[in-house]
Amino acid sequence: RIAPAVVAVCMVGLVLNLAATIHGVEIATSDDAMVVLGTENPAVGAANRLADFRIGRFYAELKWTALESIVAIGSDTGRTLVRVGACLLALLAASWFAWRATKDAGCGALALLLGLGFLPVSLGYQPLLSHPLLWVGWAAVWTAGTVALGEDTPRRRATVAALLAVAFIVHESNLVFVVWPVLIHAWARRQNDWRRLLRHGAPSAIVLVAYVACFWWSRSAAPSGYVGVKPRLDALAVVFADFVFSAGAFPGIESWLARSPDAGAPLFMTPDAWWGAVAARAVWWHLPAVGLMGAGIWLMLRRQPSARFDVPLRTGALAVVLIFAVLAPNFILATTVKYQGWAHQRMWPYYYSSMSFLAWIVLGAVALRAGANAIPSRVAQIGAQLILVALLIVAALGVQGANREAAGLLREHRFDHINGYRQHFRDLPSRQGRE
Repeated sequence: RIAPAVVAVCMVGLVLNLAATIHGVEIATSDDAMVVLGTENPAVGAANRLADFRIGRFYAELKWTALESIVAIGSDTGRTLVRVGACLLALLAASWFAWRATKDAGCGALALLLGLGFLPVSLGYQPLLSHPLLWVGWAAVWTAGTVALGEDTPRRRATVAALLAVAFIVHESNLVFVVWPVLIHAWARRQNDWRRLLRHGAPSAIVLVAYVACFWWSRSAAPSGYVGVKPRLDALAVVFADFVFSAGAFPGIESWLARSPDAGAPLFMTPDAWWGAVAARAVWWHLPAVGLMGAGIWLMLRRQPSARFDVPLRTGALAVVLIFAVLAPNFILATTVKYQGWAHQRMWPYYYSSMSFLAWIVLGAVALRAGANAIPSRVAQIGAQLILVALLIVAALGVQGANREAAGLLREHRFDHINGYRQHFRDLPSRQGRE
């Protein structure tokens, strides 16, 4: 009975650890610098809005006003609260979905623990530090999925459509999720009547049509030459870019990336180099932080899983839907010339990879809870769970060290694509003596 209270304490500790890690980071990227410049110079602020409007973001005024309000916060504590609060909103929405989809509170708690323990702080473009509004859009997507789990009623369809409208206005990368509630509803209600599914998705489709109409009106009013919206529908290039931007969000992978400025360098560190990096990055408070995560995961793994996990095909079908959620956020990005090039330049994870991260942690929580039923022997089950928790603690220790290193560098220098990319990674303490 005390397990929920202990897990809640673990979560609070992990949230405080995240806040302490990013506290003091002001201008993390060149994108942030443009927002700050817009608050100081009205002409730059107007140019920022016009540039966004010309590429189809008819909501540019709303977006830039919100971003400028965030960067205008003078207090490090206030800025940290906004960043962590926005991130926590999306993590809670994803965890709530995991709970409701599996009818297992332990699965939801696992997703939240994994999210807090493995959330990366990247030397690059990320919503945690540079675009907190993106978390709001993803929270809307996960909440729409949760609503779609229920019976098909006009009220639910309208709620889903409204939530997707919020997600679309936050960013156009979320347009792919127009089919997300239909996939969830088909899985949850075992619905294979396509006419009923079309009816369920009709309000969301209307929202999409309205968005696209506004998008084209905005673009046609003042066409832009921005290469970031220039399409290149080469199937292999699209698949590669979508894969690396999505896989780059896999929990823990950030701490393994070699991040060398040399194009021909290995992609990942060797195990010896990784251990050396962990030793160089680690500080004493990382041990209680990852220990809290491990304790919470252990307590949740010891709980009896929901009966829903007794049906492997149902769990497998949910996993397929979650793989869609992993790949979908980066699909539109992957169809453009600019970001296909960035994919080859190892500029990932990127902003929208963070939604892929949320899907990965939900998928991981489902896999962990389903695995609890797969081992019949209680002794073998406990042994496997101990090994798994130990491995997760070690992996999370690597993540926390990498996060501390990245945040420390971003306090001193903002990240600015290739030039900053090459300079920053040469200066990393954990890379010294290995190049």
